[in-house]
Amino acid sequence: MLVSSQTRGFIAAHRLENVRDLALKARREDGLDLPFALDQIAGWQTARTKLPQWAASDGIIYPPHLSMEQCSSQFTAQYKARVARRIVDAYLAADASAGSAASVASAASVASGESDAADTPEPSATMAASAPEPETPASAGTTASSAPESPTAPTSATAATTASPADGTALADLTGGFGVDFSYLARGFDRATYVERQPHLCAIAEHNLRALGLDHARVVNADAETWLADGGTATMIFVDPARRDDHGGRAVAIADCTPDVLALADRLFAAAPLVMVKLSPMLDWRKTVADFRGAVGEVHIVSTGNECKELLLVLDRRRATGRPAAGGPPTGGTAAGASAADVTTDACEGMPVRVVCVNDGDELAYDYNPSAPSVDRMTGTTAAGLLADGWYDTADDVAGTDVKVDVDGNSEARYLYEPNASIMKAGCFALIEDRYPMRQVGPNSHLFVSTQRVDGFPGREFAIEAVGGLGKKDVKSLLAGATKANVAVRNFPMSVAQLRKKLRLGDGGDLYLFATTLAGSRHVLIRTRRLSTARSTD
Repeated sequence: MLVSSQTRGFIAAHRLENVRDLALKARREDGLDLPFALDQIAGWQTARTKLPQWAASDGIIYPPHLSMEQCSSQFTAQYKARVARRIVDAYLAADASAGSAASVASAASVASGESDAADTPEPSATMAASAPEPETPASAGTTASSAPESPTAPTSATAATTASPADGTALADLTGGFGVDFSYLARGFDRATYVERQPHLCAIAEHNLRALGLDHARVVNADAETWLADGGTATMIFVDPARRDDHGGRAVAIADCTPDVLALADRLFAAAPLVMVKLSPMLDWRKTVADFRGAVGEVHIVSTGNECKELLLVLDRRRATGRPAAGGPPTGGTAAGASAADVTTDACEGMPVRVVCVNDGDELAYDYNPSAPSVDRMTGTTAAGLLADGWYDTADDVAGTDVKVDVDGNSEARYLYEPNASIMKAGCFALIEDRYPMRQVGPNSHLFVSTQRVDGFPGREFAIEAVGGLGKKDVKSLLAGATKANVAVRNFPMSVAQLRKKLRLGDGGDLYLFATTLAGSRHVLIRTRRLSTARSTD
């Protein structure tokens, strides 16, 4: 995009300064586009922490504040790119395996004289469902490497033609936005198309994709529905529905976002065998999996800085139509060509959904299938809980600890653990007890204790200093003159504010106080100190 030398100079000279102060004090000069310059300074300042690789790249154009606020961080974008590459590689390997098996069968048939030209068998349903369909080059899209210096937004995609499978893998991002996710995802594909309905974001994307060296990327100014209607195809489609309505209000439900990916499911699967959907972390992920009626193969609950940022779903057309991948389990014999709306989760019985809980460097994965037989951990009877083959129902909880936690000074628990935000969202608390030598403090506490420090726990770790009740004598002894603490409540009848007021504690400091309920409904306070990542000597 064309930027005047005065504007570029102003940005370079003031990019470390407070934007609000600049807006009030900056002199209006000929050739200076002050609103644009302020957007660039604010955007770069945000990118320094959110998108450091972008901030280090010369020539990046940043959008207004709202788009910067809504865009992915570098961590979440890179994570999606790794998932996409793995999923596509596995898909292509399965397709190659299916193709090889079909070739062997065909050769054997010809050798035995059982086949002739008039009686050639049709491709198998599995192969038809899983054959890669590279993306359609949209004639109206412009190639990033050949875009003019001051581009206008590309026109809508029209007159699409289908490319040959020999062209390799193709990505289509149908909700391009600022293009952060696209810029990382695109690096793992031979061809990539950015689709965005807002012309000004398309113009920014044209410029930035060149600056980032993504010469194989193409920008199309259209909405998702138009691109699909024009016959676009890809190996993988990425969709991040807008979560704000026409009045700027925040939307959460899938049907209230734009586009409505549930309503578009059939058309998405007609265009690509693999679909990755980024959704609000506020959604109930189990209900969301059920809403897609068996099509979801993986759920990624992605957090950074212990804040849940997004719910990422990987959908597979083979599951949506009841057809397994090569070598996979049977899926109930759903008729070939069935639409996603016609398939229930029963069609994919025996096919687990992989759930991955991610928080920065921590990752915990397990298989989930609520329809499989399960055994109640507390009674041993068949019920929701730990599944016989290692799958977990996240509705499961546990009765409480068999590590002694008491207020009499004889508590056996020496360490307390708080799972990270993604695990809290997943609710896989029985899994924690099975994978780590620890137990929950009490029912629904979501706090765990152990007698020995446990390596590699995906969350925060604390050393227990004391456990006490809520009586005045207990509180006085427990606090030992402390005037401030970091307070958390889990399954407790008071809020943090109410408890802080009762205990007359300020916020902060090195002391961490957890209020919870033990088995037997006894309310307790647990005084702890945060442990660093470096191991201490027990």
